Amino acid sequence: MRQWNFKITQNKAPERCEICHQIDMFDRQTNVCYRCNSLPIQQLANPIFIISPSTVATAMATVLAAICFVVGIIDINALFSKRLNVLMYYPMSFYMRIMIINLINLMFSIALFYWCKDKHNDRLTYQVVVWGRIASVIGMIGSGAGLLIPLPGIFIRL
Repeated sequence: MRQWNFKITQNKAPERCEICHQIDMFDRQTNVCYRCNSLPIQQLANPIFIISPSTVATAMATVLAAICFVVGIIDINALFSKRLNVLMYYPMSFYMRIMIINLINLMFSIALFYWCKDKHNDRLTYQVVVWGRIASVIGMIGSGAGLLIPLPGIFIRL
């Protein structure tokens, strides 16, 4: 690791506020800015100050995880069932609905994965982050498999 050797050549009083960078309400003698004086700088800079998880964000992530999980499991089940050949004779609109549902679930699963992957996301509880990551991976696998389900029926009609 590289070390830097800095040398301070002169020391002078600040000419402006270090927070808002303005000089009009900054008192140079006391080093106080009357514009920023009321801001909770000490609370925000204090590492003990913790943001509690949001119940709305946690509820949204939980519902999204449940949807991704259920659609993913249904797709995985359908792909490995022995009655998949029956789907070849369904109407074309049925295949389009399956593909649309799987594309939407794939987008939701990817969004949920990146939402729960954020290491600095303090708005979700730990349990929801773990559940969301598991559900999003199952949702992505299931949606990817679900996009393969209607292909035989589509190719028969071509």
